[in-house]
Amino acid sequence: MTYHLHDRLGYKLTLAAQVNNQILVNLLAQLGLNRQTWCVLVAVGEQQINQPSEIADYIGIQRAAVSRTLKDMHSKGLLRRDSDPDNGKQTLVTLTDEGKRLLAQSLVLCENATQRLEEKLTLTERQQLDKLLNKFLSGPMDPPARI
Repeated sequence: MTYHLHDRLGYKLTLAAQVNNQILVNLLAQLGLNRQTWCVLVAVGEQQINQPSEIADYIGIQRAAVSRTLKDMHSKGLLRRDSDPDNGKQTLVTLTDEGKRLLAQSLVLCENATQRLEEKLTLTERQQLDKLLNKFLSGPMDPPARI
């Protein structure tokens, strides 16, 4: 049996993810954001996650990486880091007006890009793909090396 790389599920999943990732990276670059910074904006602004350890868990990256990203975003005026009034050892993260503005702009860009991708599939196909991807990603697995 001959091995055909381009016919393999793993190859196709990787290629599809890379295409999607590159579209996202290009869109975010227009706003001066990278993928990790954008994920923090989404976690804090959309999911109301305000503790660094919870942000790391939500995004799926190491806490040290979140710490560096939060420091960078704070220096750029995208978020605030304040001591938790109930527990002075914990930090609470909130978006600044500039962070909220960039999040809103990025969500519009990402939604437009998602619509363009989804137009390639019928509603039934999108639902089937979503169901299959959820099944594929369910259960225990090693966390990704990075987002």
